[in-house]
Amino acid sequence: LIEVGALLICFLAPSPRAATTPAVVDAAEDKGSLRWVEEGKLTLRLFGTRRMRLLAMLFWYSGFNQPFQLNTFGNRHFTASTLGLELALFYGAEVVGGFAASRILDQDPTMVA
Repeated sequence: LIEVGALLICFLAPSPRAATTPAVVDAAEDKGSLRWVEEGKLTLRLFGTRRMRLLAMLFWYSGFNQPFQLNTFGNRHFTASTLGLELALFYGAEVVGGFAASRILDQDPTMVA
């Protein structure tokens, strides 16, 4: 499945037409002033895009695979305290990674290379 996901990434590359089209930036609208309901609707609308539909299988696979590896494999080969430390470190790193990704994604698009 990982190989299939890697092949699907090729379809997510920007088209040549997108490279010639200038990015649209609406500076007049303050993106931070959206209410949470509006932001939720926009987020749900994102999942209907072609790019997110292509990535859905990869998201499903990684969501299934991580608990299986951590719990099934971990229960056989590690003590309960070691497994608890492993899970705390793993999910703690996942939270830190989520915050780091959100900081990167929320940056000013003109500042991102």
